[in-house]
Amino acid sequence: MFKRRELVLLFCSLILLTMIPAIDGYPSGKHNSGNSGCGCHGGSSNSITPTHNFPAEYDSSVATYSINIGFSGGGVGSFGGYSLQISDGVLSNPDSNSQISGLSITHNSKSATSWTFDWSPPALGSGAVTVNFAVLNANGAGTSGDIWNTVSVSIPEFADSDGDGYSDQNDAFPNDPNETSDFDRDGIGDNSDPDDDNDGYNDDIDVFPFNPYEWLDTDNDGI
Repeated sequence: MFKRRELVLLFCSLILLTMIPAIDGYPSGKHNSGNSGCGCHGGSSNSITPTHNFPAEYDSSVATYSINIGFSGGGVGSFGGYSLQISDGVLSNPDSNSQISGLSITHNSKSATSWTFDWSPPALGSGAVTVNFAVLNANGAGTSGDIWNTVSVSIPEFADSDGDGYSDQNDAFPNDPNETSDFDRDGIGDNSDPDDDNDGYNDDIDVFPFNPYEWLDTDNDGI
């Protein structure tokens, strides 16, 4: 009697096991995983590098930035995926292989290895924006052997304190509208400095005012 009961239980267990779907990661994407990565797929690897064209600094007066992300390296297969979240702004216009949920965007199929969408930056005075995203290269045979990597990007806000058209980040004199650079780093802006390369020859007699090793060109050949 007990043997028959055990056989019935074993049979029922086998039926239940066949009803459990095979684990195959998230072929339809997973939001808000830019920090944690793709833990269900293989492992993190430096052989795959996330790529992007987010601006080095954002200008709040720009309506939208067209963003393209993907990866270099990888090589384990022809399938891909990603998950990205951004701390501020608006995500819109995803390509056919992407889907948006608030400040997060992810793939909706495994057929692409690069993706596009638009990002509208936040209002003036919002400060730096953080982007975290993970990219995945998959072999399409379950999850074993897949590789992924993550990246975090900080995008400072464009600021121009002196209104000279150069951002403070790229302006050697952010509070002086008449100066932007200091080639010889002597503390005097290039527009005011009589000797920009600090070679002892003033610019008005220096044929190479930005080369500290040259100042004459007697044959006028540019060398």
